[in-house]
Amino acid sequence: MKPITQAIRLGLVGLAMLLAGCSMSGDTAIAERAVPQFHASFDAGQFEAIYAAAAEDLKRQATKDEFIARLESIRRQLGATKSSTQQGWTVNYNGSGTFVTLNYATIYEQGEADEHFAFRVEGDKALLAGYRVDSRASIIDRPSKGGLQVRANETRRRATTRTS
Repeated sequence: MKPITQAIRLGLVGLAMLLAGCSMSGDTAIAERAVPQFHASFDAGQFEAIYAAAAEDLKRQATKDEFIARLESIRRQLGATKSSTQQGWTVNYNGSGTFVTLNYATIYEQGEADEHFAFRVEGDKALLAGYRVDSRASIIDRPSKGGLQVRANETRRRATTRTS
């Protein structure tokens, strides 16, 4: 292979990696903006609105009533959100879309928990595709189906992954 051709190929690969990095950063920022919105709706007891705005990925895994019952249970046991700190993120690009998973250490009125959000990113919107709470403060009742264990990208092949 000629040195010029090889240099062009390496340059194109580098450009593609740079663009993918920018996309990851942008997709992560879109998802990060959705977390405070989720917490505000959660604290206000607007569980139906959370479900209505969620991605179809979540709705295929839990009915509205199941999902609302789970959020109500968490709210009853842990109370309102006091603060939340991001612990890490993952971006997954695959044939079914772009998914950003965000992990938070969250302090509620009545204890602490680890929150795991999965968002389907479509354009400039992050749609909740999965949500899980792991609480050290109390035992959250876990029905066999309920939407809080839903993670849209859990079973899909990861094409590109980056973790902070």
